Amino acid sequence: YKLSLTDHYTSQHLQNLLGITLANLVIFGIGTCWTLLILRKMFAPIAQGSPFHATVSKSLRKLAYVTLLFGFLDLILQGITNAIWYRTFDIPSLFASDRVASCSLRVVGDAGFVGIFILLLLLSWIFKYGEGLQKLSDETL
Repeated sequence: YKLSLTDHYTSQHLQNLLGITLANLVIFGIGTCWTLLILRKMFAPIAQGSPFHATVSKSLRKLAYVTLLFGFLDLILQGITNAIWYRTFDIPSLFASDRVASCSLRVVGDAGFVGIFILLLLLSWIFKYGEGLQKLSDETL
């Protein structure tokens, strides 16, 4: 997107906005790398033909908690970013006062990450149960 500002705004005004944008990039970059490492560790035994290895269920559980952590971080950072935009550009002053009685900021987040967290936990329990069955099967043979 392109943002054109009047002379009223200086780079000093945008410093907080750029700072929170950089924080978002760094935090979610770390989260992406962490997720990729977990997935790599999880798929190694699956690629070797052993889907019910202990690493798989542990990795799924870690992935579930990483999803929950970064879901909450996303909500928090979204709220902070919106508040900075609201304050930096003085959003209420952009509306005609004779037509708009009030303007407020409300952060509405997506809680879909909670469903993904629950799904990944359930999958980790299923794979944990599969580990037990695999072990029992191996002992029987």
